[in-house]
Amino acid sequence: MGATFLDKESMSACQVLPFVNNPQPTSRRTLAELRERVDTRLTKRIEEASRQKNAKIREGDSAAFEERSALRAAFRHLVTMCGDRPLELIDVAEIVDFTTEDFEQKLDISHRHAIKQGWARTKLLKYAAAEGWWTCEAWQRWEAWSPIRAALTSSEGGSVGCQGIVTWAIRNGWWPATFSQKAMEAWILWMVRDQRRSLQTADQEEWYFRLKLNDAGLQGLLPNFPLARKSPPSHCLSRKSMRPELLNEISGITNWKMYDCEFPSRQVSADNLSAVLKAICGYATFELGICGITTVKQVIIEEIIVGFIPWLHHGREDDWTATWSSIRTMLGYVHALIQHKHPLLAGK
Repeated sequence: MGATFLDKESMSACQVLPFVNNPQPTSRRTLAELRERVDTRLTKRIEEASRQKNAKIREGDSAAFEERSALRAAFRHLVTMCGDRPLELIDVAEIVDFTTEDFEQKLDISHRHAIKQGWARTKLLKYAAAEGWWTCEAWQRWEAWSPIRAALTSSEGGSVGCQGIVTWAIRNGWWPATFSQKAMEAWILWMVRDQRRSLQTADQEEWYFRLKLNDAGLQGLLPNFPLARKSPPSHCLSRKSMRPELLNEISGITNWKMYDCEFPSRQVSADNLSAVLKAICGYATFELGICGITTVKQVIIEEIIVGFIPWLHHGREDDWTATWSSIRTMLGYVHALIQHKHPLLAGK
């Protein structure tokens, strides 16, 4: 008999068996495999240290012993995080995107304990990625942000809130090389709309994000996002436009807010208060024509504040406007300044 050839229509109707396909290499690993890998390595370290020191297992390498205990507990928590599935059915890649908030909500634990679980998860992923045993795109993206995350974490002062920009970027598929102003604007929208944070808070976090990374010299990692600090909005009175005595007074109020008042605030809150005072001075200067302001007592008065509110909301046709939520937050800083009885505003 001659050879029989199938036409295209017949071929398309044929069932293709699994063994006919050419399987592609995969880096898929399960948490069960990772648990065995981690436990074996740490147990070996513990036992070797115990033999060398002729000590009990717990005393041979106490750091490794504590780490092994913490990571064993972490695997149990990850089972809960993944819907109580067995470790054999959970891919390592599934745990990459878990955030502190995820641990808080799914495990019903405090923020402090959620941070510890996040540390354990990251430790497990580093064990998995060691020596090329496992990787995935989400982990590679997480690693690409590591220098930026380290710079935001190690810098003194400022706000830890700007680290949330990195967490958001990773979860939404942004790499440092592709992160742009468009991405930052999407983060701000998410903060205001979904997280119910004020626009001023989001702007402040962006400012610190730029400041810390620029000071760390990491512009090369973010080629599409200029780190040069944005100028203050045009509704604020700039430092160059202020009389020296006014500038010194606002600086003094900021320091008082952080260190000397009855309820001291963080740096970011003190800076927000400073921005609000400059905005009020800007309104008095640009809109009311009051020049040569030397003290905030000249502008923290009812006549000016009453006009300041609609001016902020409506703004100018080509300039900045504020939402009512942001305005309430801004006025809250002034109210707190008076309520906490700053000597300068006594009797207001």
